[in-house]
Amino acid sequence: MDRSAATVVLESPERRAGRRQGMRAIGAFAASALGAWAGLSSTVEAAPADVGLDVDPRSALLKLVQRVSFGVTAEELSLAQQLGFQGYLERHLDPQSIDDAATDALLAPLTTLTMTAPQLYAGNAADPDNFGNRVVDEQVRSVFIRAVFSKRQLLERMVEFWTDHLNVPLDDGDLRLLKPVDQRDVIRANAMRMFPALLRASAYSPAMLNYLNNDRSVAGAINENYAREIMELHALSPAGGYTHDDIVALARALTGWGWIGYDPSTPSTFPVAGTFFFDETQHDTDPKTFLGVSMPAGRGIEDGEQALSILSSRPACAKFIATKLARRFLSDAPPPGAVAAAATVFAQTGGDIRAVLRSLLTPANLYDAPARVKRPFHYIVSALRLLATQIGDWGDMLSAADTMGNEPFGWHPPNGYPDSSTYWSGLVLPRWNFAADLTSGLFTNVQTDFAALFGSATTAAALAGRINTAIFAGAMPPAQLALLTSYLSADPSSPDRRAEAIGLALSFPVFQTY
Repeated sequence: MDRSAATVVLESPERRAGRRQGMRAIGAFAASALGAWAGLSSTVEAAPADVGLDVDPRSALLKLVQRVSFGVTAEELSLAQQLGFQGYLERHLDPQSIDDAATDALLAPLTTLTMTAPQLYAGNAADPDNFGNRVVDEQVRSVFIRAVFSKRQLLERMVEFWTDHLNVPLDDGDLRLLKPVDQRDVIRANAMRMFPALLRASAYSPAMLNYLNNDRSVAGAINENYAREIMELHALSPAGGYTHDDIVALARALTGWGWIGYDPSTPSTFPVAGTFFFDETQHDTDPKTFLGVSMPAGRGIEDGEQALSILSSRPACAKFIATKLARRFLSDAPPPGAVAAAATVFAQTGGDIRAVLRSLLTPANLYDAPARVKRPFHYIVSALRLLATQIGDWGDMLSAADTMGNEPFGWHPPNGYPDSSTYWSGLVLPRWNFAADLTSGLFTNVQTDFAALFGSATTAAALAGRINTAIFAGAMPPAQLALLTSYLSADPSSPDRRAEAIGLALSFPVFQTY
């Protein structure tokens, strides 16, 4: 990109501090004028009624783009308008049909993304002081790159969803080398396919086996941790109709499931380090009864395989997954009718994730779907998708996400980051700070092109209208549009004033939601 076209300006620390302070004051002014931002959660969480009427797909098209992407852009909205509601949805339901070569080129230098587990262990053995940090850095950068630049936006949203659902943090030790393979071969590979295959791949994943201690579960000394979490968090929910006896039976069925560690004194482990291994000598071969199904004695890995199939086929599993997907894409309190329909589709298709999404993402369901508060990562990425033309260093973005409590792979409990507007409606000041830093040039490795956004507009009203069109697809509430126009009217020709107006727009409640 021609750097002269960007509005990144080299400023003195004093001037930057002054502009940032001014933007924070603007944010406080906006909150005062628009009401307490924290009160937004009570509005966005209102449960929509079940929608039974026919809805013109054009009236729900903008919401569809908002829900399937990490942020509406002019290019994405134009594509949706060209293809129509169903055509646009079907395009995103088939991500492999979308050319994403430009994103692949951005990811190409991150060579650890394509390494096998043995290759990662070999790299770490050769450079134990630095390699692990490099693996973590490349994993996190890849998440930002894909969310901001990928044309396969629904795939990225689903990868985020399943990353939370089957949470494994990118911790120190073995997880630094095991989680990248889990993310690629379990989550990403199955994010838009069949849920039973996803659940099975996770159960075989050395990262999950390590994280939830199933690699320590052996006949006569079971560890119930993974068995409990797979039923409570991965497949059935706490209301899924299982007992402690079922947890014990599942733990017994999964005994002997482990992985091969790296042992520098045993060369035979090098080519297979970090891969799944079933130790039949540690498997409980006695008969078992799991969720009312009898498993005969004398079997091996078949016990675990059958248990996973039983979990995926339970009606409680269909309802649980349908509810979580409906919450992510429709509402914090999704309509019972939409959930029931999606659960029926899940059961009828054997857990086809794309079919469930197709059932949920209808014009009728989206028409009355209330706004949801963007999680911090979503908020950061949605701003970058609109304004960033080039990003040379993702460190500032990770720092911002960390400050807001939503850095990739940073949630340590097994339940994944919360999916609740109430949870994310606090910590307003860091969001305003991010908007101020992004638009005032404090992120020196992020190039932006505000001149292109404003075009030939010169008056305060025209400038505010351009912001409304570019950032809000023309849907900015009148009160917020008036506030923006008022702020610009003080000096509409000032580049600083224009940049600050964009920062103010990114601080508005309407941009904090989707």
